[in-house]
Amino acid sequence: MTFGDFDKGFEGESVADEGAPFDAGGEELTGPPRSLDFEPHREPHRAIILDDNPEVARQLKVVAERLLTGWVLELFTDLPQAIQALIHGRFDALLTDFNLKKGETSEPLIRVALDHGISSSHMVVWTGNALDAQGVMPASVSVYQKPDVEALKNALVTIRQLVEGRIGEA
Repeated sequence: MTFGDFDKGFEGESVADEGAPFDAGGEELTGPPRSLDFEPHREPHRAIILDDNPEVARQLKVVAERLLTGWVLELFTDLPQAIQALIHGRFDALLTDFNLKKGETSEPLIRVALDHGISSSHMVVWTGNALDAQGVMPASVSVYQKPDVEALKNALVTIRQLVEGRIGEA
């Protein structure tokens, strides 16, 4: 058999005739196969949400789900668990309360996020006392006073646009 014989059928008939009907499970199809355009598979964007108050954390997740449609949002109320998830996972954004229980702050989580490639412009920090976070946060981390929900919503929209490439980094 030569390379020229590959387009021959068993009876010597050509199987490369464009437009020739062939059997496809009972349906007669004609013409050359159509090309299909596929978008490359992308994993969904992911964000960590940390607030030590479970009710506030759930409320924030509800707001974030509306504004970060299609994202995977992982909710944490415990700082060490959030840090472990960040170390072992892939995340695009961080939403966190600054002042946590027992005098803790989310500063260690923010440092780990920066070390793992989350841009400071993809972080939102909220707090009951914005003065607590001054001097601790990188300048491009957005810090919001609770309960300024409108400012938080605007920050989430901006993060989505940055992460999804709709606007460039500042």
